[in-house]
Amino acid sequence: MVSVVSAASSSAMTPRHIGAFYSYIGQDQGQCYLRFRKDPKLEEFYLEAAVAAVKELLDHESLTVRDLAVVLPPQIPGPFIGRLAERLGLPPNRMPNLARDGKDYFTCSLAHGWREWQAHGRLKSGDLGLFISVGTG
Repeated sequence: MVSVVSAASSSAMTPRHIGAFYSYIGQDQGQCYLRFRKDPKLEEFYLEAAVAAVKELLDHESLTVRDLAVVLPPQIPGPFIGRLAERLGLPPNRMPNLARDGKDYFTCSLAHGWREWQAHGRLKSGDLGLFISVGTG
């Protein structure tokens, strides 16, 4: 059994974040489409919110990042996971990074990250872990 501490925090999100991401559907000449509009700073907003929520949780639970054997971040392509690890003071190898293949795992991030850690024997009984998720909803 791996122990998992969790918390939700919206305290890091402010009105300046409203409108940072839009998705909508439409139709043009009989063809349906799905469009996304992202603020160029969206990943920075995610980083700020994730780091604030993790720090709040760790403080509340009297833990440090060194107490966490497993940290499962959202699988966002690009440098996001490395930047998150750096801001949390974790070596990047403590977070699975499936998104290096360029895929965005969206709402399946945590499940894929968990499977990756299990497949490589990175989880042991009694480990303390943390799931981190960010999103617009």
